[in-house]
Amino acid sequence: MKVREAVPADDSALLKIESASAQGDRLRLAEERTTFFHRAYKFENPLVLVGENETDGTLLGVMAAAPVTVKVGGEYRKAAYMFDLRNNAQASGGLSKALFIVWKHLEKRLKDDGVEMLFGYVKEDNSRPMAIFSRMGVTRRAVYTHFTIPVMPKKAVRGDVKISRRVEVASYSDEIAARFSGHDLWPHIDDTELLQAVYDRNVKARVTCGRASALVIDTSLDERRRVEKMPPLFSVAGPMARPLSKFLPIPYIPELGKELRVWNVLDVIAGDSPENLACVLAEVNNMAREEGVHYLAAGASPVDPESRVLARRALWHLDYNVMAIDWVSNVPTMKAATYWDPRSL
Repeated sequence: MKVREAVPADDSALLKIESASAQGDRLRLAEERTTFFHRAYKFENPLVLVGENETDGTLLGVMAAAPVTVKVGGEYRKAAYMFDLRNNAQASGGLSKALFIVWKHLEKRLKDDGVEMLFGYVKEDNSRPMAIFSRMGVTRRAVYTHFTIPVMPKKAVRGDVKISRRVEVASYSDEIAARFSGHDLWPHIDDTELLQAVYDRNVKARVTCGRASALVIDTSLDERRRVEKMPPLFSVAGPMARPLSKFLPIPYIPELGKELRVWNVLDVIAGDSPENLACVLAEVNNMAREEGVHYLAAGASPVDPESRVLARRALWHLDYNVMAIDWVSNVPTMKAATYWDPRSL
């Protein structure tokens, strides 16, 4: 086997690996991407490595990482965000030795580039990546929660709501820094033009009401989610409940094999009044309802007050483990309060 950088010609093979890598133990969703590389394209200098069978050219596994400068323990450090770790189970059967070899090459390349710490996210209900990370010596440092909020029939919006359809990255980052720059994993952005392009493509709107606000993100231009597995109760109740959810205030129940439409809601700021955040969430619900979205995935650090507000509206929540490994001895301890960079979606 040889390890090399992925190239555009690998896209078809990588998409096949991705389609067979559905995530989640109870509710399992498969991603259908326009290109496997769409997540890598959000970063300035991504590194995507594949393991290739030298005999027949089969791709055995893939890993990606992007160097980023983020706060750790309140200090800016050179880190790398790891993503798109995929194993070709059909070619190699389970957690292969090939994937571990790709990891060692990735580790060397990043260390040679001066990276001090590697981090990534693993869903709490996604046991296979947790096993892979454990083999690599990566440990859990913090938790970030995504709250699943069902989109309901339109709600009354009680407040002076403002909707910004285009977000100017430079001024927006300065504004939300007042709330989030004290969190670990807050990024220092060098290429604002690239980030602006990412926002222009994926950000649906910024919704504000008083001092409360939220960033609404729709990644459906790049990926869609298809339901591969769900709890048995959903299968029983779905045929009756789905038609009713068009008219009644009951959550949409997913359908096996069909798309589940989700908008992400990040940078949630409660402001100084619970009513203002309620106004923001009501407006986001109404926007989503108009466009046939089924659920909102709203994120917050569990130590932030916003998480308590979101929890009251959520049908369920899913914790993402912040996994990391230090490659130098003086990396500070990560704080419990972490920031989720929208590029990480």
